[in-house]
Amino acid sequence: MNKNERTGFVLAGGQSSRMGTDKGRLQINGQSFVARQIGIVQTLCYQSYLLSSNSAYPSCPVQMIPDHYPGAGPLAGIHAALQYTRTNWNLILSCDAPFVTPAFFEYLISHCNQQQVVMPADLHQRYPLIALWHKSALPLVEKALKAQQHKVFRLLEELDVETVSIHHRLPFYTPRLLANINTPEDFERYIV
Repeated sequence: MNKNERTGFVLAGGQSSRMGTDKGRLQINGQSFVARQIGIVQTLCYQSYLLSSNSAYPSCPVQMIPDHYPGAGPLAGIHAALQYTRTNWNLILSCDAPFVTPAFFEYLISHCNQQQVVMPADLHQRYPLIALWHKSALPLVEKALKAQQHKVFRLLEELDVETVSIHHRLPFYTPRLLANINTPEDFERYIV
């Protein structure tokens, strides 16, 4: 699959309640999380967008796409992406995973075939918000949201999912590759 066959979406519409401040505006190496993630998806995708209704990003270099189901969590952002996209494959990248790299995503992309979701997993968990989602998942995403079912992991049970193991033997691997920065303690541990 080449670059013009996928669209990139940075997911930054959350409440950041555990962090206590907007995670997308946190800084790493002098760059906001959102700006960093936009840079990654722009290198990998034909078009890139920010999934957010947050007015805190007035100088965002890409178009912002709001949720059609406000308050429904990350699943609503995925829905907005799949509804808006014109490509079958869509790279979804949460703004609070600032250590992923283009090489990591190229590895995930190499696993895309007939599935609806291609996502990484390590020894501890799966990461559907750092993944590739196929447009064919849209009807089931929308059905879940209409039924007030907002849990991404519950929806995954109904989709054709490829889970790609991420481990220390991969050339792009670092121990913090999939780290999620959700709390001030996470920020202190991984960034400061």
